[in-house]
Amino acid sequence: MPATISLTETQTMTALRAVLLGIVPAGVEVIRAQQNRVPEPVGPDFVLLTPILRTRLATNVDTYTDAPLAAPPVGTRNSLAPMQITVQIDVHGPASADNAQMISTLLRDEYGCIAFAATGYDVQPLYADDPRETAFENGEQQTEYRWSVDAVLQANPVIGTPHDFADVLNVGLIEVDATYPP
Repeated sequence: MPATISLTETQTMTALRAVLLGIVPAGVEVIRAQQNRVPEPVGPDFVLLTPILRTRLATNVDTYTDAPLAAPPVGTRNSLAPMQITVQIDVHGPASADNAQMISTLLRDEYGCIAFAATGYDVQPLYADDPRETAFENGEQQTEYRWSVDAVLQANPVIGTPHDFADVLNVGLIEVDATYPP
């Protein structure tokens, strides 16, 4: 049985996208960056998400799940590794400064915590940097408005690996000196 992960990068990014769609105005597309052969969205304003860093926050916390009815009795060792995930949020378009300000403010607010909890994934915002303007030259060599915000999230993936358990134990006594003479 191979290792499994309870919270994938795709799920973490899905949670962030859902929260951002609740922040930016209707019609603003929020998509994953670094996709080959994909043009910019058609609308004037859009948001691109690029995961840029994964940092461990703590030592693993291991728990065990027994499967006593299985034959052989193979359970699971669950290794929780809390991670700090940094995602660069590039906000494009004429309203990019205002959209970036809303994103930065609300990811540092209780609103962000409630919105992430509503996604159903074990992800929460830690903080977001202040927005910064970073010029962008598109494929037509035209300069576009772009503001960036680094969102720092905590994700708690659990890695499951097979682990043997003993369901039955036979205990007996032996005379050590007679069985294993000196």
